[in-house]
Amino acid sequence: MSAIALYKHTCHFCEALERAALRTFNAIEGFLSRIQTANKAAAMAARGDHEQAKALMLQG
Repeated sequence: MSAIALYKHTCHFCEALERAALRTFNAIEGFLSRIQTANKAAAMAARGDHEQAKALMLQG
């Protein structure tokens, strides 16, 4: 296998790994965002602002 062919093969592997890592990080970011929204809604509900908490959860 020539050096150029080996380099191209390695690049494709690294690019695939990068895409997988980015998908994973984006999924984690979305999950943490939903947890943050739920925590804010829980704090509002604990203060008695049930309608605001409900609106926040329905908003997204």
